[in-house]
Amino acid sequence: MRARAILTVAAALLLAACNPPQVRDNATDVAEAASEAMADSVADAQTATAEVVLPTLLAVQDAAAVISEPLPTPAARDTIAPEAVALIVRYEISSLGVYTRRYERPLCPGGASGPTIGIGYDLGQQTAARIAADWADHPEVARLATASGQVGPSRCAAWRAANADIRTPIALAEQVFSDAVLPDFVRQAGRAMRTGWDGLAPMPKGASVSMGFNRGWSMAGSRNAEKRELRDRCVPDDDAGCVAAQLRGMQRLWPGAQAPNPGLRARREAEARLAEGVS
Repeated sequence: MRARAILTVAAALLLAACNPPQVRDNATDVAEAASEAMADSVADAQTATAEVVLPTLLAVQDAAAVISEPLPTPAARDTIAPEAVALIVRYEISSLGVYTRRYERPLCPGGASGPTIGIGYDLGQQTAARIAADWADHPEVARLATASGQVGPSRCAAWRAANADIRTPIALAEQVFSDAVLPDFVRQAGRAMRTGWDGLAPMPKGASVSMGFNRGWSMAGSRNAEKRELRDRCVPDDDAGCVAAQLRGMQRLWPGAQAPNPGLRARREAEARLAEGVS
């Protein structure tokens, strides 16, 4: 028990330093104090730090048979509106045809991300034990587990090149998304938002989860001003209109018509309308 506690504290401190987008138990309390002082250039530092720190941290967790927290039960997905689940899936994979062409094989999204499969599952940010548990039904689960810690553009690309033949069927991707990915993101959103999250209505809650699924929960710098408003004002007040306004406010980050700007603006608008309960 004492060893587990020490590892958990160490994990919190290390994860606060790199704050990657899809890590369980992201040590919000510790990270927030540092992130408020960071400039917008923090993304490059996060990537560099993650490449150094995260592989070691995950190896330590695996060696000690430590997983940060038990996997949330599938019931966790029921705390957000079904419309939000559909929105996330729609914007992540678009359609079955697009999934087959673009997402059935591993991807490298860039930044501090690792090889990503299915519907937004970042293998690089998970321990090998967690990958083995989440993807137990995958015929290539042993190979998937080797992606643990392979974060950053160069490591991700190398792993992807060596494992480009791995395919993840859409049915299995949907299963893991429902049972593992989505509940984890609901929990991460709750940790980031804190006060008032449990009482927030399902529509604005689901819209917020969708945004966090896409952008992560860093609160650093001017690019994340709207997230801080969500956390400090909208969510504590259970104000769906406020949530919608902040989601629309994020559209300022993607001016012009060059990809992926129109798609990201459209997603924020769809999330804002969801928060307002408009279909």
